[in-house]
This record gives sequence, structure tokens and C-alpha cells, in this order.
Amino acid sequence: MRAAVLFLVFGMVLVACGRGPDADVLDPYASSLVTALDEHRNTADIAAVTDAAAATGDERFVPYLVDLFRVETEDARLSAITDALVTLTGVRPTGRQREDYVAFGSWLLDRPDVVPPETYPSWKARLYRELSDEFEVLINSLDPRTAAEVQWVGVPFDGIPAIDTPPLVGVAGAGYLAPTDLVFGTVMSGVARAYPLRILHVHEMSNDVLNGVPVVLANCTLCRSGVLYLRSVAGRELEFVTSGLLLNSNKLLVDLQTRTIWQQLTGTAIAGPLAGTQLERLFLTTTTWADWSAQHPNTLVLALPEQRTPVLALGDVSYAERDAHQSYHDSENLWFPAPSTTGGPPKVEILGVVHDDVALAIEVDALASDGLVVVNVGSDTISAIPTEQGGGRVFLGDIEDRAIDAMTETELVLDDGRRLPRIQAIPAYWFAWSSIHPDSERWP
Repeated sequence: MRAAVLFLVFGMVLVACGRGPDADVLDPYASSLVTALDEHRNTADIAAVTDAAAATGDERFVPYLVDLFRVETEDARLSAITDALVTLTGVRPTGRQREDYVAFGSWLLDRPDVVPPETYPSWKARLYRELSDEFEVLINSLDPRTAAEVQWVGVPFDGIPAIDTPPLVGVAGAGYLAPTDLVFGTVMSGVARAYPLRILHVHEMSNDVLNGVPVVLANCTLCRSGVLYLRSVAGRELEFVTSGLLLNSNKLLVDLQTRTIWQQLTGTAIAGPLAGTQLERLFLTTTTWADWSAQHPNTLVLALPEQRTPVLALGDVSYAERDAHQSYHDSENLWFPAPSTTGGPPKVEILGVVHDDVALAIEVDALASDGLVVVNVGSDTISAIPTEQGGGRVFLGDIEDRAIDAMTETELVLDDGRRLPRIQAIPAYWFAWSSIHPDSERWP
């Protein structure tokens, strides 16, 4: 008799006794799900096991079922998994797999009390190994709850190739850029560098060296967030690649030296040998090429790559496209699970600031409309100034109606001689920021 049928009978006995499975019973149940989906796949088997899982009423089955839902392609098995998820979560499906996957996965993210057993990561690691060999080690390094939250983005490990030590040109050699094209800009010890988003939307990451300093620019297109970090940790230079995994629809990075997993938006190592380590964030400005090159006429900028780069998630992508993910940005829907948000649509663009232990999200469109925002954060006052079409810079202190003599990438100089230091402000969609700072304040 097949393992799935045995567990179905056992599940019926448990239900009849009026109790769900404990942790040592739950994992064999989950193992039988894999058995039913291996090379001897059988629709009746997976239906029997998922029905039995649903009949227990134990929500700890949801992580297993969401994982299976994510990778399943056969309609009958997908229907059986969906039915079990509906029973356990109460989510009403639409019949559209991507939307239902987001709904079921987001239900799980909204319930931190649903923690699968200790052996769950090894089960998920075996399932994800079929997607990419590297996933087995990465998933096994996670605790059960984090493993449940981590999802597959759709490409294998290092499946979105970083553009490393890119060739550079000066302003005169950057004729491929239109004045309104967006760039990420930074200055390191007086040396300015610009990374066009039309290139970073495709590659999403660049391991670079700025004036002798190793840095990594990580761009999460799903969160609309570019961040710049030092990539030296305890004197060791790290090289980062795309993991192929997400946490709360936010990109996860992996360094090749230690196989530690890092969250893009926070720069925190969430698992692996360097777990708990924090990368040092550097100032990065999002603005138009016309604005950046006018402020930094000696800037270097990435040269346009000579060939299109095949990216498995996007196909053969042209760098001439303004944004390879424009259809995603034009939609209100997310492509991957994230915690529920309040206070506005999930894809409102914000600048996220943390100061004096208080998180604040400044809406980019409102900032651009006002031209200047002065607001209290904790016990201090900050002043936010918009950039062209891309976000803004935030400084510590109140401009107090003074004129601005100069603005650099590190400070604001007022006409009365005061210098307001710049503080970190992270551009992101509201859903991504609020998943990290659920108690964040909002402006306006």
C-alpha cells in the first residue's frame, strides 16, 4: 500500500479521536507529500494526502502546501493542493495560480504563530533542490519559520547575473542615456559614479570598487529599492550573487565566500556563518541622469553593455528598455507573498528613515509635490528634499526657511553657515518597508 494512503488512514483516525498531529506525526505526513510528487507522481495519492492534511485542521501544514503550490504545474494536483489550502486558511481562490499563490503565502506571513516542525527545512531543501542544487544548503541553514517565509523567485542560484567591475565612461561617452533616464548615484572620497537603472533593472547587482573601496549595489526590482553596501566584513572582501530566493518579496543575496544569506533591504545576514552581521550602508541617490551629471560633471557611469544579457526570469532583455519590469510596476498586484499592509496601497513609493529608534516613511510623490518636508522623527527634526523623479535626500536638522548654499551627497550647507548632515533614507515600496517596520509612521 502506498505511503500516502497509509497516512490518509492514520489522519482519519486522528480526526476521529478529535486531535491533530503533533510535530513527530506532522513531518511524516509532509514526507508523504514528497513521495506523492516524486518520479512516480500520482494525482490520487497527492489528493489523498492533502485531503488528510486538511482534515486535521492543523495550520502547520500550510507551509508545506504553499511550497507545493508554488512549484506544481499539473492541474489536477494543483487543484488538490488548493482545496487543502482553502480548508486550512479560509482564503478564497481566484483560479489564477499567481494570485492564489500570493494570497496563500501572504496568509502565512501574517501568522507568525504558524511554525512548522524542526525537520521542515530539510523537507523544503529536498523539494527546492529540484529547482537548483544550491538551494539545498541555503534552505537547510534557515530556522523552520524563516524557511517557511522564504520563497523561490523563479530563477536558480545566481540566475540573475551581476554586472561586476563594469566598464565605465565619462559624461561625454554616455550618449546612450536620455536626460530623463534614472540612475543610482554615489560619491566615494570625491569620486562620483552613476549606475543606470536600465542596466541595474536587468542585472540587479554590481560588485564594484569605488576609489579603492569594495562595494555592492543591490537592486530589488520587486521592492523598487536600490541600496549600496560596503562588501568588506571583518577585513574580508565578499562577492555577492543573487540567491534566487525572496523573503517578504524582497531579494536575498548570498556571498560566495561563506554562503551566508543576506536580506537586500536591511543588509542583515539572516542565516549562515555570518548570521547577525550587518553590512555598512553607503549613501545612494536616485535621480535623473540630467540631474546627476549636472551636479557631478566629472562622474563616471556604466558603459552600455555590448550585448543583451539573457536572464532566465526575463528572457533576452534589451538595455534600451527603460524598465524590464514595467508591467509589474504598472499593476497594483504583487508577484510574490508579503505581509498585509495598512495605511495605503502596497506599491506606494516611499523614502524610509529610521532615526532615534523611530521608523518613518515619506511618500515620494507628496515630497515631490511639496518640494521640502520638515518633520519630527523621535526627538529630532529632519528635512527631506526631493530629487528628480526618483526619491530624495534626507538631512538631520531643520532648514528653518533658510536658503541653501550647497548640497552634497553627505551634507546640506545653509546660508547661515549651518551644516546639516545627511542621514540614510531607503527608497522602497510601502509593502517592503512596512514588512520590516510594521509600526512605521507615515508622512503625510
